[in-house]
Amino acid sequence: MVQKKYCSKDSLSEWLDKCLCEVLEFSSADEIVSYVLSMDTIESQVNYLKDILDVDGYFKERIAIINEFCTRSNKPIPYKKPPLRESPQKTDKKAEKGNNTSGKGGAKTKYVNFYGDHNADNFVLSGRHFCECQATKHKLINNCLNCGRIICEQEGSGPCMSCDTLVCTKEEMEIVNRGSRKSEQLMKKLMASETKLSKAEAHKNKLLEFDKTCEKRTQVIDDENDYFSTDSNQWLNKNQRETLQQREKVIHDSKYGSRLKKKMTIDLAGRKVVDVNEFSNYDASKDEVVKSVYETSSKESNKKNQAQNNHPSDILNPTIDRPRPQVSYLLFECTTIY
Repeated sequence: MVQKKYCSKDSLSEWLDKCLCEVLEFSSADEIVSYVLSMDTIESQVNYLKDILDVDGYFKERIAIINEFCTRSNKPIPYKKPPLRESPQKTDKKAEKGNNTSGKGGAKTKYVNFYGDHNADNFVLSGRHFCECQATKHKLINNCLNCGRIICEQEGSGPCMSCDTLVCTKEEMEIVNRGSRKSEQLMKKLMASETKLSKAEAHKNKLLEFDKTCEKRTQVIDDENDYFSTDSNQWLNKNQRETLQQREKVIHDSKYGSRLKKKMTIDLAGRKVVDVNEFSNYDASKDEVVKSVYETSSKESNKKNQAQNNHPSDILNPTIDRPRPQVSYLLFECTTIY
């Protein structure tokens, strides 16, 4: 059995410096070697060497250098004994200890780097985001046939960021052109952002239309109108209070009276049981009895005020349809005596 010999870091750096100087015709490659050896994983080191040595040209010498670098830099992994299986009682005790200590010290926050060691500029964010890389950092999706914009993987398939024209890959375009259910689903998925934009514009136009018309669309709900303020209202006479009390009693009996007197309708087609009660959605502001009582009380109070002030009712009425009376002014001529 042949035992492999692994190089130390100094010998590996000297060997790599010598190989790079011969292939790339450099005087010294210390900076490149130090940068390669500073990387954590061997995959990132190999990818970086492939980019420098241009392995796509199928140079046998350069491929041999990369293979030799892998064999020299590869280190044996020490054997670790697998952990023994613990009994459920011990694990429960450990969990209890962990729960007790978590409140005191707390777990330390662990920061994870989203970017890799190599090709950090090629990182793609989730979702569609505006990008001006012209498909140099990210993969090419397609070109917009309307404005000619180059759509990369970061912007993704969907409406163009400039002109809202659909841009997608060749495979997606083939599926869209089939005219099947799958193509309809894909079309809805790709143009989802456009539907959101159209909904936002429709909502904006709706609000602008409301602002132009100035119609009353809100209703002020007064809690006092839900109850008859017969005792607290000092402007009501005896007869008006009695009518309001009778009305209150009728509404209360219809809502909270005996169940034997209630009327129910059974909808066999819709399989529903509906309570037939005229006061189920009662609104005191629309009750004709209450309106008549308060209108008469307001008229009586106005008459009392007019009688006390000894003014005609026409002068106090702001809605009178009559021309304004002419007022004659007396002019006095003043003479000054010196």
